[in-house]
Amino acid sequence: MLAKSTSALAVFIGTALLSQAAIAQSCKDQDFQEQFLTWLKHSRIKLQVPAKNFVEMSHLTTSREINANTSYIRCKEWPAKAGHRLILATIPMSEKEAMENKETFELDAVIFVMNANSQIASSSPILKKYLYSDGAFLTDVIFDTARYQLDKNTIAFGIRLGHQVGRWDTFGSISLDLFFERGSSLLHALKSIPVYKSSHNKGINCGAVTEEFNRSLSMADSKSEGLTNIRVVQKSKTTSESVSPKEPNICIEKVTPEAYRSTTLRFNGSHYEIPSDWTQ
Repeated sequence: MLAKSTSALAVFIGTALLSQAAIAQSCKDQDFQEQFLTWLKHSRIKLQVPAKNFVEMSHLTTSREINANTSYIRCKEWPAKAGHRLILATIPMSEKEAMENKETFELDAVIFVMNANSQIASSSPILKKYLYSDGAFLTDVIFDTARYQLDKNTIAFGIRLGHQVGRWDTFGSISLDLFFERGSSLLHALKSIPVYKSSHNKGINCGAVTEEFNRSLSMADSKSEGLTNIRVVQKSKTTSESVSPKEPNICIEKVTPEAYRSTTLRFNGSHYEIPSDWTQ
């Protein structure tokens, strides 16, 4: 359930956008909005800004403008738990904060699991600056509901964040976070491991170079601190252009053989540790 192929960043994101109408509909749940407002009111962090509007999160991927007193939300059914829904909601900004975030933005967010009775069953802490768009624009926010079975009774879900920058020389990335329930809390088990990256340098005179990698996650047979280890396999390749020796006006393309490497992520009691050379 992992990253996609080369030109596939757009395909990956486009596929998710096809279901926006359904997502937006499920996010219009009045019960959730009331629950969210109650949660904000009783949050340990005293929030000064009321949430007056709820807007589907696709707004953030198509516009740089942040509206004050607005919570941007994304929802998805959680197949692993019948009748449960996953909801990601941003913390509203004040008028002043919204003005300061006109060109770029950094939004705090919180994740909820709602049960079949439309009650908040569990929630994450406030995730500071979780959604951002600066030099790299936020392209999508996607719930990953693959079955990450951490132990017999614990299933994690993921959130994939896509970013892209540039028009001539381009860079795209997708990172993955994993969360699982512990009572009424959602624990942030895996923090922002890159699962897809692609950089394209257009160059001149047949000098284009494209580098990319995809990473796939699977559950290992071993455990650490009671939770199943996660195996990560990376597949990478480089595509480059050069001038044809026979036809100077023609570019020829060369693809290097795919390279593979792997690692194992182990739970340390609070989260899965990512080796330093796998954080980029």
